[in-house]
Amino acid sequence: MTNPDERPDPEDLVTMDGEAAGVSCRGPRERNEDRILISRIGPCLLLAVADGVGGARGGDIAASLALSVLEQAMTRCLAERHDFNTEEIVKNSFRLAHHAVKARAREGLEGMGTTLVAAVIHGNSVVIANTGDSRAYVIQDHEMFHTRDHSVIQTLRERNMITGEEESTHPLRSCITQCLGGPFGVDTYRMPLYPGALVLLSSDGFHNTVTESRLQSLSRTGKPSELVRELIGESLKSAGDNTSLIIYRHRPV
Repeated sequence: MTNPDERPDPEDLVTMDGEAAGVSCRGPRERNEDRILISRIGPCLLLAVADGVGGARGGDIAASLALSVLEQAMTRCLAERHDFNTEEIVKNSFRLAHHAVKARAREGLEGMGTTLVAAVIHGNSVVIANTGDSRAYVIQDHEMFHTRDHSVIQTLRERNMITGEEESTHPLRSCITQCLGGPFGVDTYRMPLYPGALVLLSSDGFHNTVTESRLQSLSRTGKPSELVRELIGESLKSAGDNTSLIIYRHRPV
């Protein structure tokens, strides 16, 4: 059980125009290596969660750097183009962030890296990109999608080499197979957004503690800030890690 003092106060929430809200909590850990980003860039809304790896070797630095480079690269590209390919811009921005993290690691922080998941909402569609085991969910029309984890557990899952009960105690449950600053790769997804759709981004500290059935039960009319407070409160009851969450509710353009 997390110390009640670690629960987020309302002022910890990052919000934008009533459309999106997010929070990142240290939870039971001594330091928070998660970072979140909610940013309006031209015609787009950029949401991102990074979960640093490396502990004292700079996980928090890697996460902060990744989000900073991502936002700067997206801003520069969108300012220079009127007709843009969002997927290519996001992929290139991830690559720039990856190289920035690798360069910083060579300055005495070898071994640091970070997951990164981002969602770019433009009009009535979303482009999602991820590397590592931070996730994006899209919940709409009674269906739920989430990104594929880049992790040892996901690989074992796909090969039918592990059961659900074994996942939480497996010795490699925290091992990721891709990240910024390490083995690099990025998956992208594009999908339409319908009225009331929810887009959630989270670190593994959150989605390892809140079930998919709980996410599917979320109200499509509640304010994102209210939903974030509710879900983070639930997550922190059993969290063993930093826990971060962003929620966006779509209003048709």
